[in-house]
Amino acid sequence: MPEEPAPGDDDPLPEEQADVQEREDRLDDMAANADEYKQSWKATLEDMHALAEQREAEGWDVLELVAGDTAPMGRDTNDDDGEFGLSYVVGAEDAEAFREVVEAGEFPVYDVYRQTQMGHVFIVTELRDPGTEQVVFIAGAYVQRDEKMCAYTAREEGEMYTHVRKLDGTKLAVVRHDGYEKFFPHADRMPDLSEGWVSDA
Repeated sequence: MPEEPAPGDDDPLPEEQADVQEREDRLDDMAANADEYKQSWKATLEDMHALAEQREAEGWDVLELVAGDTAPMGRDTNDDDGEFGLSYVVGAEDAEAFREVVEAGEFPVYDVYRQTQMGHVFIVTELRDPGTEQVVFIAGAYVQRDEKMCAYTAREEGEMYTHVRKLDGTKLAVVRHDGYEKFFPHADRMPDLSEGWVSDA
């Protein structure tokens, strides 16, 4: 006769319980604020379109990308050479268009348009290449508290990176930015890690 598991053998570990609870809390927050989130996201896309039209009127070639997933990446404290920055995941059609413009030039000039609503950051990154007169706009959104380690790492390094990937994880480009303040305007007001985290919400 097979031995029955002792009570509690299949119970999740405390870390797993915390992860599950965090995911459930996020889903609850999104459900409670779904309409406001949709309005903020719609406004972000409208702002991006308006910026794109302005650049087109100035004579730039414009590419607009809408990220299916956006995530701030912080460097692991045990990995000094690890990548960090803002990671955008784009669909296949956008990925192909982006690959073409990236292979044609570089993007040394950038701007960031950022709004914080309901604990989320709605962001548009603008990448410009004066040499080819090409500009790329990328719209995304992420949970504000997820940017903590990315902001610390960017402040420590004095620079920031934009990563663009396909849905399968294939890296399309990594663009370095000489500075971090446009991404994290509150970064210089943050205390040291040992002192805790101050949000700009």
